[in-house]
Parts: sequence; C-alpha cells; structure tokens
Amino acid sequence: MSWSQYLALRKKQRQYALFATIPSTTIGLSVGILRFATIESLPTELIMGIEANYVYAISTLGCAIFGYLIGPTIGHSIFRLGVSKPLQAAMQERNAQFYAHIKANRVDPAQSNLNNPLPDWHGERVGSLSDYRRWLRDQAAYRRKASQHGMLLRQEDLSQGKDLI
Repeated sequence: MSWSQYLALRKKQRQYALFATIPSTTIGLSVGILRFATIESLPTELIMGIEANYVYAISTLGCAIFGYLIGPTIGHSIFRLGVSKPLQAAMQERNAQFYAHIKANRVDPAQSNLNNPLPDWHGERVGSLSDYRRWLRDQAAYRRKASQHGMLLRQEDLSQGKDLI
C-alpha cells in the first residue's frame, strides 16, 4: 500500500466517523426526549436534592452526548465492513509507520505557551502527502519560532528540572 493510498483511506475512515456522528447524536437526543421529556413530575419532587425537571433535562443532554461519543465507533465499524481484510492489515501496518513518523517529527510540548500554541500534535489533519508536508513545515516553523524567542530548553536544563517560566 502506498502512502497516498493509505492517507486517502485514512481520510475516508475519518469521514465515515464524522458522518456517523450526526445521526447517532440525533438518535441519542431523540431517545432522550422520548424517554425523559415525557415523564410527568411534580414541581416539589426532588431527585438527589435537585428538581426532577432539571435532572430529566440533564439526562436528555446526556443521551445526546452519548450518541455523539458512540458515533465515531459506529463510523469506524461501517468503514471496516467495506474494506477487505488484507487492506485492513496493510492499513494497520501503515498506521504504525505513520504514527512513528508523527512521533519522531512533532515538537516538544514543553515548549508551548498561550502565545505560541502547539501545531497539530497528533497529525489529525493530515489527509494527503501535501498535508503531511505542510504538517512537517508547521512543526519546523514552530521549532524556529521557539528557538528565536529562547523558548527551547537545552537537555541539561531539562535534566536539572528547569522550566520555561
């Protein structure tokens, strides 16, 4: 499997996860509304010391959040159903190589601050070879910017426990 094929499949897998999140969130919210918004309660009724209406509203939102969180798992499962086993194995092998590249080339998080936030740490926005090259340029630009402003710590400073502050 070439890198361009791998990155195209990776992008497609992320799209499946994203698109599955929308209906799963909607279904979760709908189930929450059907279950909790239709319960009749008295204004004086308390659940764990909180008015029942507030508890039911929070529970409804909890159902929507659960749907939002389960969506990517459903999307990845649907993606795996459409991809052959040998292609899945090749993709897992490329995943390991890709994350090794990301780990080797990303900047040190100890150098970040509010004025100079970290660029894409996990390489999540990488969807093609040009995106990967842009990610590498962003990492290099961050290193240059950090070194120009004296934010980079030497290895002996790190071993002595010095910090950026």
